[in-house]
Amino acid sequence: MLFGGTIGSQDFSILASSNLNYLYPSSSEVIKYQAEWQQALYKKRINEFKRSPIGYGKIVLLGNSITEGVEEKIDYFKSDEIINRGISGDFTGGVLARLDEIIYFKPKSVFILIGINDIFDDHPNRVNITSKSVANNIINIANTIKSGSSSTLVYIQTILPVNREKYMKVNDVRLPKYEKPLRIQIKEINYNLMNSKYANEMPWNLTFSYGRALQHDSLNAWLGNNRKNGQEALIKRAKCNSLATYGKLNETVEV
Repeated sequence: MLFGGTIGSQDFSILASSNLNYLYPSSSEVIKYQAEWQQALYKKRINEFKRSPIGYGKIVLLGNSITEGVEEKIDYFKSDEIINRGISGDFTGGVLARLDEIIYFKPKSVFILIGINDIFDDHPNRVNITSKSVANNIINIANTIKSGSSSTLVYIQTILPVNREKYMKVNDVRLPKYEKPLRIQIKEINYNLMNSKYANEMPWNLTFSYGRALQHDSLNAWLGNNRKNGQEALIKRAKCNSLATYGKLNETVEV
C-alpha cells in the first residue's frame, strides 16, 4: 500500500490525528491561473494528503498528472517508502504552495517532475510564460526543499520534450532555459539531474504520448517476474504509438 506501514514508532493514524493542517494549503488558498477543474483536483488531493501524511524519511515523487498517474504502479516495488505527491493539472506555482509538508517530514529524496502544464496552450497566462520563468520556478522548488531539509537528495527530472514545429515559434517555450546551465547549478547546490543526456537538444518530437503510456501495458504484463511478456507488451505499445504519430493506427493493429 502506498500510504501503509509504520513510521518508526508512530503510525499514520497518529500522524493523521495530529494537528498538521498548517503544513498544507488551506481550502481557501487560490493558486494563480488554475481553472475550475484544476482547483477541484488540487483541493481533493490536498485533502487526501492531510489524511495520509508523508511520514519521516521517505522517498517522495512530486509533480503533476505524470507523477500522480504512476501511483497504482508503486505497489510493484513492494515498498512503503515511496510516497506519491502528484496532482493532475498542477503548475509549478501549485507545487511551490505545498512544500511545507515535504520539508517538515525531511524525506530521504524528492523526485521533481513539473512544468509541462505551465507551457500548455490552455494556460490562461500562456502568452506571458517563458521557458526562463518556468525554469526559475523549478529551481525555486528545489532550493526551497534543500534549504528546509538539507539532508534530502533532490532529483530534478527535465520536463517532457514538445513538438518543435509548434513550440519553437511560440514565446520561446520548448524546454526550460536556465540562467546558468542546469548542470552547473546542480554542482553548486548538490542536486541530481535526471534525463540530462538530451537536455539541450531533444532528438524526438512529442505528439500525444509519453512514458507512462508505454509503461502501463508492459508493467501489467511483467508483474515483477514475467520479463518476456513485459518486453512483448512494451514493443507492441511502442509500435502502436509510432503508427498513431503517422495516423496509421487502427483497431486491427491495436488488438
